[in-house]
Amino acid sequence: ATIIGSRFTNNTSKNDGGAIYAYCQLNIISTDFTGNSANNNGGALYIQGISSICDCSFNENTATQYGGSAYNTNQSTITGSNFTGNNAEYGGAIYNKQTLELNSSQFKSNKAENGSALYNVELANISSTLFKDNQAHSYLLDTSNYSVRQGQTVNISAYLEYGDNYAGIYSQVDLS
Repeated sequence: ATIIGSRFTNNTSKNDGGAIYAYCQLNIISTDFTGNSANNNGGALYIQGISSICDCSFNENTATQYGGSAYNTNQSTITGSNFTGNNAEYGGAIYNKQTLELNSSQFKSNKAENGSALYNVELANISSTLFKDNQAHSYLLDTSNYSVRQGQTVNISAYLEYGDNYAGIYSQVDLS
C-alpha cells in the first residue's frame, strides 16, 4: 500500500496504531500525522510489514506503551521526516524491532521513560539526523564515548544539541 500527501489528525485506537495498523508493505510519502493516540503501541503507526517513510511529519502523537509515533516490527527506512513532541513509555518517537535506516531526519522534544527519541532493538543505521531537546528518565546513552549498556558500542553520524539527549537513543545492539 502507498499513502501520498495525506493528513491523519486526532485519530485514536483502543489498542495499537492510532491512525494506521498495517500488516502489509507500506510506503508513506509527504504525509502528516498529528495528535493521534493508541492505548498500547504506535500512537500514529503500527507497522508489521516492510515500510518506507519519506518527507513525513509526526507531531504530538502518543502511545501508552511503545512508539509515540511509530511501532515497527519489520525492516523500515525513514528519510527526511520530522518527529516533534511525541510521547510513549518506550521510544518517544519510534520503537524499532527490526533493521532501521534513518536518514536526514529530525527528532525534537520527544519524551519517554526509556529512549526519548528512539528505542532500538535491532540494527539501526543513522546518518545526518538531528536529536534536540528530547527527554527520558532511564537507559542513558553515554555521549562521552557512545558506549551503550552491557558493553555494546555505537557509532552515530548525528548531531546532538541541547536538552536531555543522553537518553535520545537506547539500543540493545550495535548501531552504525
